Formats: sequence, C-alpha cells, structure tokens
Amino acid sequence: MSTSRFSSYQPFFFALVLAFGVFIGVMLGPIMGSKPTPTQARSTYTRMDSILAYIDNRYVDSINTDSLLDVMITNYLNDPATIDSFFKFLDPHSNYIHKEDLQGFNEDLEGNFDGIGIEFNILNDTILVVTALSGGPSEKLGIQSGDQIIRIDDTLVAGIGVTNQQVMSMLRGKKGTVVEVDIKRRGENELIPFRITRDVIPVHSVDVAYMIDDITGYIKVNKFSANTPYEFADAVIKLNSRGMKQLILDLRSNPGGYLQGAVSLADQFIPGKELIVYTEGRAVGRTEERSGKAGLFEQGKLIVLVNEGSASASEILAGALQDNHRATIVGRRSFGKGLVQEVYPLPDTSAVRLTIARYYTPSGKSIQRSYANGTDAYYDEYMQIVMNGDADSVNGRKA
Repeated sequence: MSTSRFSSYQPFFFALVLAFGVFIGVMLGPIMGSKPTPTQARSTYTRMDSILAYIDNRYVDSINTDSLLDVMITNYLNDPATIDSFFKFLDPHSNYIHKEDLQGFNEDLEGNFDGIGIEFNILNDTILVVTALSGGPSEKLGIQSGDQIIRIDDTLVAGIGVTNQQVMSMLRGKKGTVVEVDIKRRGENELIPFRITRDVIPVHSVDVAYMIDDITGYIKVNKFSANTPYEFADAVIKLNSRGMKQLILDLRSNPGGYLQGAVSLADQFIPGKELIVYTEGRAVGRTEERSGKAGLFEQGKLIVLVNEGSASASEILAGALQDNHRATIVGRRSFGKGLVQEVYPLPDTSAVRLTIARYYTPSGKSIQRSYANGTDAYYDEYMQIVMNGDADSVNGRKA
C-alpha cells in the first residue's frame, strides 16, 4: 500500500484512539454534574459517550466508568469480528487468519489432508462446490462445480449461518470413514444424495500433463505451492520425452500462491538473465527476480491460457512471459491481484496476512485491479462472476 493511501486512513485511526481518551475526559468533567438531556446527548456525544454518561450519573449503583471503558476497549479490540473489519480499511488481500483456519490455509499450499476432496465457498449462506479436486472421492462420484450442499449427514447446513470451520469439521475426517451429503444441482428438481468415503487428498498443483497431438503438449497448473516447481519439471520432462515441440500452459482459474513457484516456472521458459518480476514496498524496498538457470523449454512455441480466475502468481507468470516476448496469452482478462502478502503469527496461534509490496511485470506494469470503492465492492464485483455461472473462478476452502 502506498504511503499516500495509508495516510488517508490515519485520521480514522487517530480519531479512534482520541475518542477513547475523550470518553474519559468528558465523563469526569464538571459538565457531568447533571443528567444530560437526550438532545444534549445527540448533539454533544457519540452514542457510547452518551451511554457511559447516563451510567455515570444515573445508574443505581456506583460504577467505575474508567474500568468499564477499559473492559469495552479490550473486548472490542480483541474480537475477531472487529479485527476482520479493521483489515477492510487496508486492502482486499490483507486479512486476519483465525487460528481455526490456519491449518487449512497451510495445508492448501504445503500438504495433504483426509476428506471428501472438494473446494467450497459459502455464498448467500449456502455451501457452493467450487470444484471437485482431481482424483478425489467427490470427483469420482460425480459431484460438480456449482453443486450446493444442503445437508451433511443429518444436519441441515443451508440458511443457518454455517461457518467455514464447521463445514470443514463435518466433511473432513479419517480416511475410510463415510459422510452423507444431499446436494442441490441446477436443473434438478430433487436433492441428490451422495455417500462419500473419505480418503487422503493430496494437494497437487499440476492437474494434468499430456500430448494433444504428436508435437503439442498440454499442462494445467491449478495453484503455485511449495511443490509446483518439481511437479511441473516432471511434467515437462515427460512431455519432452514424447516429442513435445510446442506447449499449451493452462493457468485458468489458478488463484496464485507462492511467488517463487511462478518465478521458477518462468525460468523454465525464459533464457538468459531477463527480468521476471519485481516487487516494491514502503518498508521492504525493491526486489528483482531474474531468469538464470537452464530451462527445460526455452525454445518451443508457448501459449498461456488465462481467465478471470487467474490471479496473483498466475498473472506474474503470464506477464513475465508476455513482456519477454516468450508466449502468446489467450483468454479473458485476468483477476488483477498484484499485491504481495506475508503471513505473521500471533500469540494465540492465529495469524495476520499483510500486504507488504506490489508486483510489477518487467515492463513496469502493476496488475492490481482498483479497490478504490472498498473491499466489499471489490469482492462483490468478483462474486458476480461466480453467480453468473463461472464457479471455477473462486478460490475457496478445501474439505
């Protein structure tokens, strides 16, 4: 985030701190010697000022309003909902990671888990299947993107305010155990029941790699995780051995992930010591990433597929290949996420994901879509894509 943008929110933060001080000063001042009228309360104080003033002057027992204010401040500022709201004043991709969600966040990029093998989001109080993970039990049974989960075992989960953590606790479980779900599918009048046996769900980042014809290879990368460079290298080596001369790299609906994964893939295609990406931030300065290693596919024709679900590291890779005249980019306009986050642990084992810099393509272009209208509007715009049927474009939770 730029200094000027941060400065625009400084009055909000200063006002919040000063307001708490004003509460105490006003309440203890001589003006509080008599009961404030409703008109005075409306014109002179905020609602909380007025409430504390009434308590201080009219409550049946003697109350230390200073202590009451301290409790209010402590409880309010440590409430996860307050923390979530706080991050909306920063940018759309800085956020608080609740401790219950942190394990799933790490597993998504680094490990395996036992579950039914779906990626989901909760939209309009309904569990929406974003995708059935490749090779998982749900995909094998025919669960589809866009399916809505209405019931899990004997529990109704639609329209009751179910949370991500509750869904994951119900759908994940030890390998070999069974969970039953009822699904609503577009075009079907009745709910469709599924009996799913949980299994180990590997978090692969390369979905498929195969030859389309005698000279054209195809590789689909669904995210950039810690293992992506190794999975991708194995796929290219396999296709090279089958005579690949040109490659289609599919980054559609790839929400991003680790920057180094995208840099490593770019280095497989770009010869020499060319600029791949640079990042720049107020506190971290400028950092450049360049090619340099001997790549596995530096000469053949390369086509990269993107859509509105291609974000962050996907856009960095596509931008690097385009700016270095190494690939033709085909598809729809990508998501527009060009902010760099780092994850910092908190004492209660939750964490903060904080934007520290911006990505720039070799030509100096920032790919970040505007969030001038606020975080809610930023994501509402994206959710319209999902509600119009492109459910694969959403990066959701896994279960």
